[in-house]
Amino acid sequence: GAKEGDDILVTKWAGMEGTSVLVRDFPEEFKSVLTESELKVASDLLWTVSVTKDGAIAAENGASGCHDATEGGVLGAIYEVCEASGLGAEVDADRIPILPVTAKVAEFTGIDPLKLVSSGCLVITAKNGAVLREVYRKCGLQAEVVGKMTSGSRILRRNGKETQLEPPVSDELWRAR
Repeated sequence: GAKEGDDILVTKWAGMEGTSVLVRDFPEEFKSVLTESELKVASDLLWTVSVTKDGAIAAENGASGCHDATEGGVLGAIYEVCEASGLGAEVDADRIPILPVTAKVAEFTGIDPLKLVSSGCLVITAKNGAVLREVYRKCGLQAEVVGKMTSGSRILRRNGKETQLEPPVSDELWRAR
């Protein structure tokens, strides 16, 4: 249902599920990288993977489309929204929310948190993303406008560079070292 000109929003944080899976499956490896508090935060992310509330808020507030950022992460989900709608997008990857603990896990394992399984993180398209972002925040959920749907190509801006948004190949979870 995404439409040209719609804003692209992301709820919660990229890489949530993957962060939890890695820390839960390999706790000993992360003890040298994360504090006890960070280990708990990462492990507990598994309990935040539902998008039920996120989706209900989107539906009640005029969103044109929604997609749970599962395998392939947030960037994979945005690409799939483009494919499903036959549209392009301009995405500012630096605006995609990432928890500090996910950034640490990604750096330690050499993976891209924006391509890491992100169940619980919802990608939404809506006419007025700033208004919807505020609705989410009033409901106690993190949300950020990260781009716009276009009729053109699929552009990814990240760290001052512009590239094409690529289709997901495999999830970063499988590349973690």
